[in-house]
Amino acid sequence: MNIKGNILVVDDERPQREILKTILEDEGYVVHTAGSGRDALELFRNTTPDLILTDLKMPDIDGMNLLNSFTRGPNSSPVIIMTAYGTINSAVEAMKNGAFDYLTKPLEKDELLITVKRAFEKLNLEKENRILRQELEERFRIEGIVGSHGS
Repeated sequence: MNIKGNILVVDDERPQREILKTILEDEGYVVHTAGSGRDALELFRNTTPDLILTDLKMPDIDGMNLLNSFTRGPNSSPVIIMTAYGTINSAVEAMKNGAFDYLTKPLEKDELLITVKRAFEKLNLEKENRILRQELEERFRIEGIVGSHGS
């Protein structure tokens, strides 16, 4: 089976982490789990996941703070926020702060998988875009060098 990508699941509730891990691994993803915000930051530094699923409410570092840590800097990753305490305000705040999406618990398996798939489609498009941009820059740099020689 093809590995579809690396996902970091952050939730202080072990059963929730285990369920998500099973569902996502069955779909071909490599899944790392963290039971706290601190563990998540450590794993993020050591594994650089493609995507992060994080609970909003956690005892040490909450999902909004993790969102800010994971979406800033050169190794940023898209973040999907999960919460049992979903409100319009927290959803809007999460999206304004750069969350890819916002899911309410209990999670619906199909909705989860569709959201994760969409996140990876976006990642792949961004990656293709970067590669094409680099190829164009290299081509024009070489043509510029070759073309300016004769004048």
